[in-house]
Amino acid sequence: MLRAAYRYTPEQVCDAFETLAAMVNVELEDPESVTSAVLWHRTGLDFADALHLAASQACERFATFDVRLQSAAVRLGARVTTVEP
Repeated sequence: MLRAAYRYTPEQVCDAFETLAAMVNVELEDPESVTSAVLWHRTGLDFADALHLAASQACERFATFDVRLQSAAVRLGARVTTVEP
């Protein structure tokens, strides 16, 4: 939404989430996942993909049809399984 509607750059998206996370009246459901997603978004991964991937790290498996996401996850050291369509 930030990129499509407001035309934020990836850097601005990361800055926005870091600013929100630093606010005393904002409580994140999973701060570790958001932190990982921001770091991974800075390396070029789509933010939504990065957040899903980060949140899945406590799971036994994360499956995707997205071969590019799977390649990026492997590069980042995250666990992911590619599912053939």
